[in-house]
Amino acid sequence: MAKGFSLGKGLNELFADNSTDTGERVTHLPIADIDADENQHRKQFDEQALQELSDSIKLHGVLQPILVKPTDKDRYMIIAGERRYRASKMAGLTEIPAIVKSLSDSDAAEISLIENLQRKDLNPIEEASGYMSLIETFGLTQEQAAARVGKSRSSVANSLRLLSLPASAQGLLRDGVITTGHAKVLLGVKDPDLQNELLCAIVSHDWSVRELENELKRLTADRKPKKTAKKGVSEVTLEHFRSLESRASATLG
Repeated sequence: MAKGFSLGKGLNELFADNSTDTGERVTHLPIADIDADENQHRKQFDEQALQELSDSIKLHGVLQPILVKPTDKDRYMIIAGERRYRASKMAGLTEIPAIVKSLSDSDAAEISLIENLQRKDLNPIEEASGYMSLIETFGLTQEQAAARVGKSRSSVANSLRLLSLPASAQGLLRDGVITTGHAKVLLGVKDPDLQNELLCAIVSHDWSVRELENELKRLTADRKPKKTAKKGVSEVTLEHFRSLESRASATLG
């Protein structure tokens, strides 16, 4: 087993106390003894990005240890660092630097969620679902959840709004077919039929966000009921006197 060294500042930031030295030690574990978390919130991994990380690991090694917790089967489960774990396997490594930390299931889940949310490569739906899990699982407010991941409350709130999109739109957003910009425009559409019509058009015509906005304005204008012009009080009164005048004229000659 390789000699351990102090926990670096990068992973310290994942812990609640944010201390600069937790006294944790890094060891090298056999990759074969490590399991990914089946409840990992992040489901998609960019294969090209993984390959690039794998190539870097071949040259420089794993620069930041993963975080694991021991299980009851003399094995370890990943809490943070699954990308590094996957890339290391791709690179053919048999061992990986790791910090072994005994954590409760709730603490491990929270750290795993926060580590994922602090990354930049989550798709918008994964990110929104992560915030929702953080809030619901640990009873946090939006403001508290935002503070945990270093985001503004408005950013978290806007992200959570994406989960109110229909499943079809969420799927297209998750797959990168539509953008968050498209999604924000669709969120402003209250009519489900119109929302679906616009979603289909985005995919069919490869509309930009600006083109979607323009089409929405056009459709909204076409669907507005035509207003019937109302006669003013003075006009009604004048018409009444004209009627009286006509009747008087006919009677009196």
